[in-house]
Amino acid sequence: MMGLRALRVARALGLPVERLAARYVDALGFDTEAFEPDMADEAKCREYAEKNERRFRSNPGKYVTGWLKAVRDMHLGSSRKLYDKVAASGVPVMFVWGDSDTIVPLDEVQDELRQFFPKAPVAILHGTGHGILIEHGDTVAHMAAGRFRAGKTGMRA
Repeated sequence: MMGLRALRVARALGLPVERLAARYVDALGFDTEAFEPDMADEAKCREYAEKNERRFRSNPGKYVTGWLKAVRDMHLGSSRKLYDKVAASGVPVMFVWGDSDTIVPLDEVQDELRQFFPKAPVAILHGTGHGILIEHGDTVAHMAAGRFRAGKTGMRA
């Protein structure tokens, strides 16, 4: 988390960290594998890795700047404050997880999530990684629509 704090401090001080990192990106030496999303579908994974690499190669500075800004603003680490706010709001919550997610495996966060959302339904999509919306966006949208139509007490799929 120290790197994220440093990025946030640099932002607050007006330091051009993103531009400096982008300037030296060629020295870092990336290959296609570095752009692979966490997906169970190997063909889609390669397809997206190639697209990501093309985007990167077309304008490395812009890509690195965008990535650093996104990471800088992420709430990594404990999300307890966020979970507490959402739970207190009373909005309907559901979780859709890929059973092959290696970035945030459900078994690593399920106990904490259950503390805040004990009755929230959890749908597990088999053969799906962290790129769940890329791999099964239609399925997730259908499940979410069913959940919100059904209200807090049930989920239609």
